[in-house]
Amino acid sequence: MPNLRRLQYHDSAAPGWHVIAPLLGPLVAVNAALDSPPTPHRRRAMLDVTAFLLTHSAETGRTFWGWTTQEWARLLGRTQAEFRQYAPAWAGDEVRPYLAAHAYLLGSFNEFHQLGSFQRLTLS
Repeated sequence: MPNLRRLQYHDSAAPGWHVIAPLLGPLVAVNAALDSPPTPHRRRAMLDVTAFLLTHSAETGRTFWGWTTQEWARLLGRTQAEFRQYAPAWAGDEVRPYLAAHAYLLGSFNEFHQLGSFQRLTLS
């Protein structure tokens, strides 16, 4: 299967993009609202969060705005190792703080005490 995340085979006219447009809008808005320096590393992390959330939505058959606090906490993990259990192999370690920001802004997640150690500076 081609790695669409890297846009090597991206076709913006493909019908699938129209179908997921309602999901993409809020994700793009959160990424735009984050006050993160536009370095390639950080841009990649935000794109990986978007891909992670869309993938998990497809796997569960539910959109991220319907996820429970417990589901967000499980995806984020109490440690980086727990995060790696649910994260796709292509998602780097820098994705977790951005995922936490998305959980807060999209899912009203505020149980950060459950997350243990993570890059709180990146989140803030």
